[in-house]
Amino acid sequence: MSSGGTRIWVDAGSGTLGPLQRHVRLEELDAIWISHLHADHSADLLTAYSAHRPAARSNRPSPSPSCTTDIR
Repeated sequence: MSSGGTRIWVDAGSGTLGPLQRHVRLEELDAIWISHLHADHSADLLTAYSAHRPAARSNRPSPSPSCTTDIR
């Protein structure tokens, strides 16, 4: 939803993130409004969070624990 230059993602249910991104980038959202905390209204929040993390937007890999096993 947008009005007067304000952009709000209303209910982030499964399958809403893709269509939303056809109209606005996540960085351009002013707010996310969730009517209630059932999965059918909030399931795409985790996907959006993962996509919006700084590591996901840079060319650098996310930090990971060092591997102590020698694989040969």
